[in-house]
Amino acid sequence: MRSFKHLLLSAVFLTAFSGVNAEGSYIGFGLGLQDDLGNLTNTIVVDGLNSGNVYPSKTGHQRVTGCGTISPTNACYQAGNKAQQKLIIPDNTLIGLEKNTGGLIRSEAGGPMIGAVLSVFYEGEMNNGMFYRAGINYTKKILGGHSESYLFKGSPLQTKWYDITWDYYSWNVPLYFGLKAGIGESSAVYGGAGLNYSEGGWNLGGTNNGDIPGAFLSNDIGVQTTTNSSGTVIQTPVVAEATKFRVRAIGYQFLIGLETKLESGNKVFFELETIKSGTQGKVVTKSVGGGQGLAQIAPYPISLGGTNFKFGYKLAL
Repeated sequence: MRSFKHLLLSAVFLTAFSGVNAEGSYIGFGLGLQDDLGNLTNTIVVDGLNSGNVYPSKTGHQRVTGCGTISPTNACYQAGNKAQQKLIIPDNTLIGLEKNTGGLIRSEAGGPMIGAVLSVFYEGEMNNGMFYRAGINYTKKILGGHSESYLFKGSPLQTKWYDITWDYYSWNVPLYFGLKAGIGESSAVYGGAGLNYSEGGWNLGGTNNGDIPGAFLSNDIGVQTTTNSSGTVIQTPVVAEATKFRVRAIGYQFLIGLETKLESGNKVFFELETIKSGTQGKVVTKSVGGGQGLAQIAPYPISLGGTNFKFGYKLAL
C-alpha cells in the first residue's frame, strides 16, 4: 500500500506539465472503508487496558508473611508481585484463556473496528492544473469491536462473564488544495493537502465480571472485587458500563487519487485519504466498577482520523 501511494504521488509530479485539466466544477460522492478506527486496534487485539487497581491474588504472587490468613486482602501481596487488573481484556488473551482452560472458558473475539466512510464534496478545477475542494466525511463502525467470553458454554451452567462492545463515529470537514496531472486524454492523477475540523469519538460499554471465572478457576482474569488493608472495597466488577469518549479538534490531511472522465463529462474516481486529527478528551464512566478502575472523569487521547479508501462519482456542474 505504501508503494502504491508513492507511485501515485510520483505520477503527479513527474507528469505535472504533461497535460492540464480544463477549468470546471463538480459535486462528488464517495463510499469507502477505514480500518483501525480511533487507532484502537492494538488496544482491542493485543494490549487491552489496565485498571487502576491490582488483583486480590489467589495464586502466583508472593504473600506477605502472616497477612490475611483467613481472608487475604490485596494489601497482603508484595507490590513487586501484584498484577494489574484488566478493564479491557485483549482478544489474544481471550483466545489464550480458551486454549489454556480446556474449554471451560469459551471466547468470541470480534477483532478491531472497521468503518464505512460516506463523503460529499464540492471540487473546483483551475486551468493551470490546480484544484480545490471542500466537503464532509462521516465515518461509522460497521464491523468488529465486540468480544464475549463464557464459562461452561453449552452446559446448564453457562455464564457470560465478559461482554464488551466498542463503537465509533466521526465527522470530518476537510479543505483541500492540490495538483492534477493528465494521463492520456481522459484520466488524471492528483494529490492534495489541507486542514480539517473534526468531532466525534467512541463508546465503550458492557460487562467485565472476573469474580465469576476467578471463583471457579482461581485465576486472575478480568476485573475482580478487591479490598484495601482496612477491608474497604476499592474495585468491583464492571457491570453495564457505558463510557463515552468525545472530542472536537483541528487537524490536517492529504489525499491521492485517480480519476477518469466519462463521455457525459462526469468522472469516476478512486482515492486514498489520510486524516490526522484528535486531542485529549474527557472520558465519563457510568458504572461503579468502571469509575473505580479508570476514574469517573479522566483525560484520554482520542483520535478522529485514519486512512480510508474510497470509490466515487463526480457530477459535473
